[in-house]
Amino acid sequence: MEIVCTSCKSKLRIPDLKLPPGKSASLRCPKCDTKIQLASDTSQPEAVAGDVEDQIMETESMPSEDLMQESFELARLGGKTALICEPHTAAKDKLADMLKYMKYFTVEAKDTRNALKRMRYHLFDLVLINESFDAKDPDANGVLIYLRNVEMNVRRHMFVVLISKRFRSLDQLTAMNKSVNLIVNSQHIDNLEDILSRSMTDNERVYDIYMTSMKKLGKI
Repeated sequence: MEIVCTSCKSKLRIPDLKLPPGKSASLRCPKCDTKIQLASDTSQPEAVAGDVEDQIMETESMPSEDLMQESFELARLGGKTALICEPHTAAKDKLADMLKYMKYFTVEAKDTRNALKRMRYHLFDLVLINESFDAKDPDANGVLIYLRNVEMNVRRHMFVVLISKRFRSLDQLTAMNKSVNLIVNSQHIDNLEDILSRSMTDNERVYDIYMTSMKKLGKI
């Protein structure tokens, strides 16, 4: 969803927001402080498979002006943004410090519901997810299930990192199977900055090649 301020004409891009029929929400433009009114959308949200369906539906039916305003503030800062989904305080602090050094503005999710809400209101450049985040079974991680069902035109703008005790770092086949861009073993957290930088560069190179090929074929 692209929102244009009626006063200063600033354009801000955030994920599609589905408000309940007949409902509306408002937020302040981070550049000129003009109040912007958002109307409800009559379209129905797509069903999402898995145990997190109820949480996602609840997320979409409970718009939060605070989260919308947070998204606007992140957009106003104009830099790269990251969402951290990490249950262990020491590891979370280490990730936050590393991302700050890499010039990311970070947000820390409290649980699955909080993470889903934040992703509905803001399109993060980077998402870091520990497989045990708010999940007894790492294969039933609600955030990962949600991301597997995000539309490709939105998902391709996010770089998703799975932090795991089970899988080795840079395991490309497992990363593909888990629908993430990169896997980092939790033992290699201290080397995450280097691993992440190289992997994101490789990802951009592959995407550029793909886009060039699609243009030559007249697909775009």
